Amino acid sequence: MRLQYPQNLRYSPVNWLIVDWGFNGQAFNDCGLPQPLPCPEPAPDGEAVCSPLPIKEAIDTYDWERWLPEIIVGVEDSDEEIAANYAREAAIDFAKRARVLQRQLLIPLQPGVCTYPTEPYHGEQIVGVIGAAIDNMHPCHSRDGCTAVIRNELAFVFDAARNEIHLEDLHFPGRCSANGVLRVLVWAAPTEYACEHDVFLYEHWRRSITLEARRAYVSALHFRDAALLRVLPLREEYERAVRSAKLKSMQATSHSATRPGSGMWGCIR
Repeated sequence: MRLQYPQNLRYSPVNWLIVDWGFNGQAFNDCGLPQPLPCPEPAPDGEAVCSPLPIKEAIDTYDWERWLPEIIVGVEDSDEEIAANYAREAAIDFAKRARVLQRQLLIPLQPGVCTYPTEPYHGEQIVGVIGAAIDNMHPCHSRDGCTAVIRNELAFVFDAARNEIHLEDLHFPGRCSANGVLRVLVWAAPTEYACEHDVFLYEHWRRSITLEARRAYVSALHFRDAALLRVLPLREEYERAVRSAKLKSMQATSHSATRPGSGMWGCIR
């Protein structure tokens, strides 16, 4: 079926539109075509307006039930829910103090913007900052996990309560003149309400965390069982494990010239 258009309208095989063939008082015959032609398609190799950031990798997780067999073994009338809470408490304490659960944040900087949010993974909290760098500039490292200097002119302060990092020019307080991508190496820990945790904690630090969780659980709920208390590991053994793990987590990798970094997760370069 052929479509019928009003007398002054025609289909344009160039513009692929129904156009007014007699606009502005000008008449076109059947051989004429109105201008302009369609806009050309952008070149496939055109320069991108924005540079995409790497995709945030998903992490594998376990639930706290996985820790229970070694925590409650040999304990009569054990409570699995309470034991799982002690497993979470021990994992949080270990991750905070040993700094083993490290993440790298990529923050695109904007002109005149000094405060940027930091987004932890679901079920995690960012405890502190290990180091930071802008693009490929020389990195800085934070000894106390809170503040340091980038490029001898730009300072950063991490606010754990607000999950924010603040930049400030050392020569002009209240200002921050920086552009590019800010790379921040942080360490994290599970939150108090987390139902799952990174498998990294279980696969690499299961024994140390389990010892502390079992000691705390038995001491709190089964303190009348003298025989069970005598076979519990000492607190000092757990403290040695924390110190050893922190030392390993803050060692630089063999292919990195910066320190301190992470021997397990890599460091900012």
